[in-house]
Amino acid sequence: MTWRDVTRQEPSRSRALIVAGGVLAAVGVMVTVWAAGTRSWWFAVVLGAWLLALVTIGVVTIVASVRAMGGAARLARPMRFGVTRGGFGVGPLIPAWLTAVPPMLLSGFMTAMLAGLWRQAVAGDPDPARSALDKGFATLMTALVAMIILLAVVTVVFAWRGLVLELTPAGLSWRGPLFRRTVPWEALAPGGPPRPRLDADRLHLAVTQPDLVVQRGLALGFGPRQHPAVALQVAVHPWFLADAIRWYAEHPEHRAAIGTDAEHQRLITELATAAPEHEQPAGASMPRPPRPRAVTVAAGLTYAAVAVGLVAAATNLVVAIVFGEQLTAAEHAMNAEEQRITGEPVGETLLNAAEFARAWTIGGLVLAAVAGIAAVALARATARGNDHARTGLITLAALVGVWAVCPCGSPTLDLPDTTGVIMLLLWLLERGALLALGATVIVLLRLPTANRYFRPPTISQA
Repeated sequence: MTWRDVTRQEPSRSRALIVAGGVLAAVGVMVTVWAAGTRSWWFAVVLGAWLLALVTIGVVTIVASVRAMGGAARLARPMRFGVTRGGFGVGPLIPAWLTAVPPMLLSGFMTAMLAGLWRQAVAGDPDPARSALDKGFATLMTALVAMIILLAVVTVVFAWRGLVLELTPAGLSWRGPLFRRTVPWEALAPGGPPRPRLDADRLHLAVTQPDLVVQRGLALGFGPRQHPAVALQVAVHPWFLADAIRWYAEHPEHRAAIGTDAEHQRLITELATAAPEHEQPAGASMPRPPRPRAVTVAAGLTYAAVAVGLVAAATNLVVAIVFGEQLTAAEHAMNAEEQRITGEPVGETLLNAAEFARAWTIGGLVLAAVAGIAAVALARATARGNDHARTGLITLAALVGVWAVCPCGSPTLDLPDTTGVIMLLLWLLERGALLALGATVIVLLRLPTANRYFRPPTISQA
């Protein structure tokens, strides 16, 4: 099987898995809504299946990302392109379906949970204040779920297209989820770009005619038209990509043949035997600069988020133990009201309300402790300048953000009267704090000053 065959099969393989993920999410929503209506142990089984699927796909995505960004993986990237119709194409470093299926499953899970929230909000509560809070909370969660569904749509459209970068006879084109940019060969300065460092995440291009650059959308993080940057999270060796761009910028007589197998083989042979002056990346690294305030603040906010999560989890456990009888009484009252309306007896559940609340909150405290230990370890390593730890901390902060907008709350939210209202307000405060802290940590660790701390520039770049 040739490289061209592999390149052609990969979009089809990812598209098939994306379709399968969409079908799984849709079926999961319908089954969850049905199971919630039965008020039986089936709902616990379905909920467990959802959580298992989300954790599994999350672990697979993180492992694939870490392996792809490792030093050995960078060196093992192919020194060749995929030959497409009219150009040389490059796919994403991580399989396209891994960027689309997780948000699809997450949006399906949250949609199912949202249906349960609206069922409870429409049914109403004897306490007018609690009923108003339930409806307001359901409305807020609807807006958040809509945003997540929009994110899932954007990632699916982006992943469905397959290629993220392409060399054509006209120039170099690449795209992201929100933009597309084309730089004609005539706009590039000769003699560049130089080979980047193997741990670089951007390839910066020198443009002499920025007015020729064609761009649509928001190219945030990819430089302006005058200094465009190409993301290097692609399935090709970064040195081979830089050499190929430089070759076509300096040899216009070969551009017309781009997109043919013969030209692709000629390019590989030419670049392998040319021994360019850019044989090594652009020089040795400068000494690491002092730790910027952004990194110090990010570490401090991580510790604060750990404290918030542990206090909230411990509070939920204490409330579940102290108010267990009230939870059971509220469950009996709800079952009696449902039986009065439907005329049918309510099915038995595996655990009563108090037992389920204690099991849920104990699991929440254990999860918060494990996540807290991991967050503290990553924050300490990040503060010392470990770039891999920074990646791990950003990933963990993103997962916390996803958890913060998840509409499934603690069973203690079902407490009646004033106690339930207070728990709902505390739950909203906790989720809002974790979301804000996680987002701030991500932004701080991606600032230019933080990038220079984790990846000091080379002497020539300085």
